[in-house]
Amino acid sequence: MAATYTLPGRCDGLTAYRGRLLASVNEDNNSSLFVITPGEAAPAHFTYSPNPADTGSDGTNGGTDSISVGTDGTIYVAHSNPDLTLPPPANPAAVFTMTLRGATAFLTPLFGINDTAEVANPAPGGPIFAPLGLTDPDSNRFVPDLRGGTLIHVAQADSKLVLASHLHRSGPDLRQLNLTNADQPTGSAVTPQLDDVVEVNGSGTLFAVDQKGGNVYAIDTRGVARGTFFAAQPAPGSGDLPNTAALAVVDLRNGVVTPVDFHLVSPKGLLFVPALFPVIGR
Repeated sequence: MAATYTLPGRCDGLTAYRGRLLASVNEDNNSSLFVITPGEAAPAHFTYSPNPADTGSDGTNGGTDSISVGTDGTIYVAHSNPDLTLPPPANPAAVFTMTLRGATAFLTPLFGINDTAEVANPAPGGPIFAPLGLTDPDSNRFVPDLRGGTLIHVAQADSKLVLASHLHRSGPDLRQLNLTNADQPTGSAVTPQLDDVVEVNGSGTLFAVDQKGGNVYAIDTRGVARGTFFAAQPAPGSGDLPNTAALAVVDLRNGVVTPVDFHLVSPKGLLFVPALFPVIGR
């Protein structure tokens, strides 16, 4: 039986967790978490500790966005809109791990927006290690079969992916992958701005949310090579680089993003469901 739940605020992150749904609301400020348990009349509300918002010279900024869950049950949540105006040596978190106790969601920084990371695809003569310099932590995806378990973090406005592995060390191994468009469409920027990334592992269904088109597309992945990473590049908004909206494939070796479908108005969230799982209505 279907159920409808109303969440106050804008829902930015949504994922399944041990038979429940975790939903973060209000990515920029006044952020909190709701946990939906099927069969219960209302979602449970959790407040964050500490508050992900920081106060800098431009006011108070910061909330939570995308949520991923590791194979061991660790919850990873993106720190959206971190305050970049805090005085040095401030280094706001880019990603938190999250623990639920009582009515509180406790946040622990996993890595910071200015942590030093290996550059996976350095420019000729460029540095091998450099500060991340993230301004727009956005979405994340836990990939269990990549380097023993890797969290891929998308920094949308920075045209960059951060690959964090050895996640249970005091400081995870960080690699940054600078993104480029395979072909530069007329009027578009060299660097793409991605919203979500997901790995396709063989036959199944890739679901793509077309936010501005108002549709969810189901794409048969038969024939797609295992280990292919699809990415959503939404239509640019105010302040974004002038990219062309597309469903694309991203190469994690060199950061090249190749569009494969331009029919979606503004693709956003992606989900891959392997063929061994039943898909409702199919």
